[in-house]
Amino acid sequence: MRAEERRADKVQELNALLQDPDISDYVAKLFGEPLAVASKPASRAANGNGNGSKLANLTVTPAMRMVADLLPNRFLIQDAVRTMQEGGFDFGKRDPVPAVRDAVYLLCRGEKPVFRVAVKGEGGKPNQYERI
Repeated sequence: MRAEERRADKVQELNALLQDPDISDYVAKLFGEPLAVASKPASRAANGNGNGSKLANLTVTPAMRMVADLLPNRFLIQDAVRTMQEGGFDFGKRDPVPAVRDAVYLLCRGEKPVFRVAVKGEGGKPNQYERI
């Protein structure tokens, strides 16, 4: 098994653990934000169509954290929106671009940032972000 395959398997296992309702309180403390879990009806109403997708029961920021490894090294907000929608995330009536932009902004800050601005957008051009 190649290193990339082992890493992919480990990421899948980690994602499953992060969604485990038995440890949701610990996960929330670990990331410093509440995570919605499938056992709560409010999470399904807030986001999700109940189709069984891993992203369907999460709010925008935790879902963005989960798809980080699926994004190209450098990406635009539109790339992140497309990846989340392909992964089954339901934005509902919200405009996905500002929602994802705000989530990426949050994930660029703090003690453990996930992204950083690679190229600052100027003159109406969007920022390019990269994974750290």
